[in-house]
Amino acid sequence: MQIRNHFFKKEFGQNFLRNKKVVSKLVSILNISPLDLVVEIGPGDGFITEEILNQTTNYLGIEVDSDLIPVLKDKFTKAKFINEDFLKVNLQGYLNENEYDQEMNIKFIGNLPFNNSKDIISTVFHLTKKLNIELATFVVQEEVSQSYVSKIPNMTPIGAIANIYAEPKKFETIARKYFEPSPKVAGGIISFPIKENIPDSAIEIEKLIKVGFSSPRKTLINNIKNSNRYNNVDDAFKSIGLSLNSRAAEISSDTWIMLNNNLILSSYSL
Repeated sequence: MQIRNHFFKKEFGQNFLRNKKVVSKLVSILNISPLDLVVEIGPGDGFITEEILNQTTNYLGIEVDSDLIPVLKDKFTKAKFINEDFLKVNLQGYLNENEYDQEMNIKFIGNLPFNNSKDIISTVFHLTKKLNIELATFVVQEEVSQSYVSKIPNMTPIGAIANIYAEPKKFETIARKYFEPSPKVAGGIISFPIKENIPDSAIEIEKLIKVGFSSPRKTLINNIKNSNRYNNVDDAFKSIGLSLNSRAAEISSDTWIMLNNNLILSSYSL
């Protein structure tokens, strides 16, 4: 069921899914169990929500558009919704205050706005150190979904960062006609099974990756040295046997972790 006469808001990147087969596939990837809490980012008018609630009552929706909250609450009277921007919500605090079972596995889902999907996914990654997140499955711009599953020697910055936290998996492409209103580009389903042992230094590794990709045509060692962020760059490369000719797109997640562990921050960066 979908609402009529809704004024779609560009600032929220609203392009609602309108294909039941795509929604069924998206939700099936979660493999929902009784011990899961499903958190939907941007439920919109509830087209995906309905499929989720057919499988579980352990649900929380986070919707930024205040016009849609009454619609959602009217449709799904037993479900809980937060009227907030996901990038600003204190999810950990909300779950604690509302006495959610701390043993539950959290699974994120959402048809994300194409204009800030990467920020939302980054926020989910950062929450992995605070919450018991098992999986996140999203609809994003097709080109972005492909970038997340990039491989060596053509790794992208967001692909490299994603591999620190998860094992990204790409599913099918979603044609423009399956959205309302139709976006300018196709969508794609991307899933992030979260790794069990995320390094405590994950945020620092992210910073290193961004430095490494700052000038893609330059060697990794030159980008790191030019950042003035680290002191012992040559020694760090030597200690892990990393070629001085390496480029960021050729580096595995394990190598990023080892390199970060061997680099010493300069006093300028502290």
